[in-house]
Amino acid sequence: MQKVEGSSPFIRFTRKPRSGGAFRRSGGAARTSDGRSGYRVRVPDGGLTDRACPDLCVRIGHAVTGAHALHHSLTDSACVWFMWDASAMAYRPLSARGQSSTSFDTLHEGIPAWLLEPVRAWLRPFIRSRATTGGLIYHADWMRNLQARMHLEPPLPWHFAISDVAHALEERVARNNGEVGLDIIDYVLHHLPEARRYGSDEAAEEIAAILLSGGSAWEVTPVGNDGSYSLTRRAVGPVREAIDEIMPVAERAGRHLTDAWRYLASRDPIPDQAYFQALMAVEAAAKPIVSPRDGDATLGKMLRAVRDAPQKFRFVLGDVSTVVPMMEAMWTTHVRHGTDDREAPMGMSQDEADAGVHTALTLVRWFVGGAITRD
Repeated sequence: MQKVEGSSPFIRFTRKPRSGGAFRRSGGAARTSDGRSGYRVRVPDGGLTDRACPDLCVRIGHAVTGAHALHHSLTDSACVWFMWDASAMAYRPLSARGQSSTSFDTLHEGIPAWLLEPVRAWLRPFIRSRATTGGLIYHADWMRNLQARMHLEPPLPWHFAISDVAHALEERVARNNGEVGLDIIDYVLHHLPEARRYGSDEAAEEIAAILLSGGSAWEVTPVGNDGSYSLTRRAVGPVREAIDEIMPVAERAGRHLTDAWRYLASRDPIPDQAYFQALMAVEAAAKPIVSPRDGDATLGKMLRAVRDAPQKFRFVLGDVSTVVPMMEAMWTTHVRHGTDDREAPMGMSQDEADAGVHTALTLVRWFVGGAITRD
């Protein structure tokens, strides 16, 4: 199979009824070495074999594309690659082709003007729905909960008609250059399981596709397994690619890195938790190599093991001692801020957490990818 690289937005895969079942998303979208795009998904037990499978379809936002062009089984028989032509997904106006354009070549903060109405259209079914008689039903309780939980200031104009309250909430999307709108989207994503709308996955997919198509700096990320999501800064380039590559071969470390990125890049960052999860990712990745028999090994203990007996380890770029300063920086920064309770508040700065997450990403890739081995 060809080497795969890359990353892509939130996406959902379905199988036609003849085969039954639905796929669970696993890993990220990618490109093959010859530039084709694809996405790795985990299939149900007794799923696909290594043969052409024209009865599958891929749902990307509102688009449905046949996946019969190509698919491969992975080393993990529970996974499969789907390939599609990504050229149809990225539209660029004729006047902007062949030249630089800040509108199309950069990611946009807030909610740019061209996304305001698409975002409002996505929000409306949460605010109101159509009755069987044809009239509108306004979800006043849902709007009151939003106002209370978001500490919305100023409050919505409840002394007016309920239709005016709904309109006022829609108008909030544009406030502060769309920053209020992003907070509203994030709130809705967090509370999707309790919303009066279609399934959580479908709602998350739709807003993810809207943000992607409009060049937003924000993307949709799952939170746990309860059907809730959140907005995080769009991971561009190697960050998302690296996490997606790690997950299939080191699930525990990959999950810690995913959580670290979410705490680091969310609308409401928690630097302490971002750093803590990054540290746990390194420990999960390093333990099978450095201390396979010590179930309680911390990064500090593994650091001492490598430093005291470097001759037992091999590093593809030379002496393993070149890895020690990175492990030491991760551990000493944690110790400097931390206490005996590893989950206690540490007062970590955003810059420290950012550096810690990116350092952890490199270390985890080295440990799980075979760059660091033990004799």
